[in-house]
Amino acid sequence: YMRMVASGGEKIMGRSITLNGIVFFTSFAPGVGANACTAVEGQNRLYKVSLLSGDPWANLDQSEDDDDLTITDRWEALDQGGIAPEVVLIFDEGKEPWACVGTECDSAGLPAPAMRTYWTQDGSQ
Repeated sequence: YMRMVASGGEKIMGRSITLNGIVFFTSFAPGVGANACTAVEGQNRLYKVSLLSGDPWANLDQSEDDDDLTITDRWEALDQGGIAPEVVLIFDEGKEPWACVGTECDSAGLPAPAMRTYWTQDGSQ
């Protein structure tokens, strides 16, 4: 459970995807003055947080001091309007993962090469 505190009314609109202990997901926050009767441009964000704690994975707010990560390091703003689609992970030829939301792609920030793993459980089919 993680409170969405960046903006009033911020909501997660799609599924998350997890890779190497990092959870990737998008959110949408309506703009100031938003109500059910008017269309107002909002803000889309791409979150990258630790699977175990919800802490920021990296210095995503681009502040100069990246030793002490803060809550604003959990996300980076997306440039697209409307409600952003879900995150898709794409692997290049060197097996480096890229986190893509619509046409916006950014390095997932994980070391290459990525390795495929599988979940198995005794007694299941």
